[in-house]
Amino acid sequence: MKTQSRIRLVVGVVFPLVLFISLVSLSLAREGWTTVAMFPEGENTFDFTNNETEDAYDLHIKWSHAVTVNESEPFKKVDGSTTSSTDLSNGVVKKGGGKASIKVSWDGSDPKVKEWWWTKQNGDRLGEIKKGNPTTASVPLTPSSIIREGLRVVTFDNAQGRVIVNLPDDMRAGDTISGTVMAEPNGQTPEERATNMTVLTGCVVEIEPPKKPDGTSNPKVTAQVTAAPSAITFTLPPRSTPTPPLTNVSTGSSGGLGITLTNTSGSFSIPRTTTTVPIEMVSLSLQSAAPLQPHFQLPTMGQQGRPIVITGPFDGNSSNTTLRTTVQDFEKKTENVSGGFGLLAESPRKAVFQSPTDVTGSIPITLNEGTAQTKGTFRNVGVNLTAPKTSLRKGESTELRVEVNGLQGITQPVLLHLVKGGVVTMQGGDVQSMTIKPSEVQSNGTFTTTRTITGVQTGVWNATATVVVFDVCLQDDKTGDQLQFNSTTGDYHFCNLFPTTVAGDAGRINISWYGTNTPETGSVGWGGCTITLQHNSTDGWVKAQMDRCSQTGSATVQPASTKTKFTITDRDTRDNTCACK
Repeated sequence: MKTQSRIRLVVGVVFPLVLFISLVSLSLAREGWTTVAMFPEGENTFDFTNNETEDAYDLHIKWSHAVTVNESEPFKKVDGSTTSSTDLSNGVVKKGGGKASIKVSWDGSDPKVKEWWWTKQNGDRLGEIKKGNPTTASVPLTPSSIIREGLRVVTFDNAQGRVIVNLPDDMRAGDTISGTVMAEPNGQTPEERATNMTVLTGCVVEIEPPKKPDGTSNPKVTAQVTAAPSAITFTLPPRSTPTPPLTNVSTGSSGGLGITLTNTSGSFSIPRTTTTVPIEMVSLSLQSAAPLQPHFQLPTMGQQGRPIVITGPFDGNSSNTTLRTTVQDFEKKTENVSGGFGLLAESPRKAVFQSPTDVTGSIPITLNEGTAQTKGTFRNVGVNLTAPKTSLRKGESTELRVEVNGLQGITQPVLLHLVKGGVVTMQGGDVQSMTIKPSEVQSNGTFTTTRTITGVQTGVWNATATVVVFDVCLQDDKTGDQLQFNSTTGDYHFCNLFPTTVAGDAGRINISWYGTNTPETGSVGWGGCTITLQHNSTDGWVKAQMDRCSQTGSATVQPASTKTKFTITDRDTRDNTCACK
C-alpha cells in the first residue's frame, strides 16, 4: 500500500514560507501576525482478502476514527462514508483469495482498522470477525533450517514476522528431545509489532516424529506460539536397522522430523506450512563405541543474549534442567540467585542456553541436571554498537563505535567477529575479526574501537559483532596439540601445548596462532554428523574435520610463520582438555 500526503490550507493569508510559519506560528501570533492553520490530509488504500470458502457479497469495517471512502472496488454501494463505520455492498469478492480495495482519506492521525468481516448473499456473516489492519493473502516464505551455535533453527517467515523453532543440532533416532518455540513480530512501531504478534500467537507448531520401526505412528506434539520461548518435548523412535552404514542422516523421504506451522485463530491468512528436518541415524555398534560424555563441560565464556552450549550426560528432558548464576549484592551483603540462563534446547548429549542480558563479567554458574550438579565460572561479554547515522548517501561516511564490556581480568585474547550489512564499505574489510588483548582492556573491563563506514549508494546499513567462542576442539592423542574453532564463523586458534622442534629453526618454540576465516579464504559447515573447516590464506592454511557421531576428528595445520606442518589425530574428542595456554 502506498500512502500519499498533501498539505491543505484551511484559513489565513497566503504566505510563501508556509512551512516556516507552521513551525513558529505561536511566537508570530504573539507579535500580532495572522497565522496559517495547517492539517495534513492522508490517503491510503486498504486491501481486504477473502480467504474463506464462499464468495463474499458485503464488507463491514470498523475504523479507529472517521474516514471518507473514495473508492470501493468491487462494491458499488457505500454506507457510512465520513464516519468510523463503513458498510460496503452490491459487489462480489471471490472465495480463496479474492480482494476488495478500499481507498479512503482522513484528517488528523492515520486511521486503523479495528475489526472487519464479510457477509454472505443472504446477510449471514462469513467467517470470523477479524481484528486489526487487514493483511493480504500471504504465503510464508519457504521454511528455512540452519545449524548454528549448537542449535538447529527452523524459521517460518511471513508478512507479520517470524516463528522460530529451536532444536538441538544433534537429534538422533531414539532420543528424547526438548526444544522451544517463539515469535518475533515485524513492525516499525510498538502498535504495529503488537498487532503482528497477535497474528503470530494465533499459530501452533506441530511436531511429527517419523514412524516407529514397526510402521506405527508416533503421537504428534504441539506448542502454542508465544512471545517468550515455550518448551516442547518429544521422543524420537529408535532406528529400525542398527547395521552399517554406521552413520547417516535422514531426509524428508526417509523418516525426518516433520514440523508444521498451523493457524488456529481463523482470523488471519497464514496457511498451513510444513518442513522436514533430518535426524542422525547412528548404529548401536557405534553408540557402544562412543558412549555419552561422562562429565558436564561448562563453557568459560559467552556473549549476552547469544546461545551457549554445555555438553554432558543429559536426558533430553528440559523440565529438570537449569543453569543459574549467583550474584552478590555487596551493599546488602546477600547473594541473589538469578535464573538468567534460558534453556533453548536439549538432547541426551548437550543443552543449549541463552546467556543473560542483564549482567557482564565473570560470574559463578551452577548447572542442575536431575540430581546432578556442576559448578563453574563463566564470563559473560557484552557488545554495544553505535553510530551517528544508520542511513548514508553515496560517498557519505559515519563512524561505527564498538564497545565490548565484561573483560575484567582476562588473561587470554578475546576474538570479536565484525560483519557489515548494506551497500557500504567498512574500514578494515566487510568481514573481519579483531583480537582483543588483555593489555588493551581498560580498568573497568571495557574495550573500544571504531570503524569508518562509507556509503556506496544511498540506503541504510547495519553491523553485527559476535564474540568468538570456540565450540569445536581437536587435540592430538600424542603431542597434545590443539585446534579450536567456531562452528559458525570459522575463526580458529591453534596451539601446541609442548614446545616443538621446528625444522630449520634452532631450539624449541611454542606456537599460538589465531586465524580469521572469511568467505574469500575458507569455509566451515556441517554435512550430516561431520563438520569441516578449511582455510587458505597468506598467514597459513588449515584443514580439519570432526565427526560428532563417532567422537573422532583430524586436522592439518600449516602456519606461515613456521616451516612445520602439524597433524592432529583425535580418536576420542570426549577427553580433550580444550585449554590453550
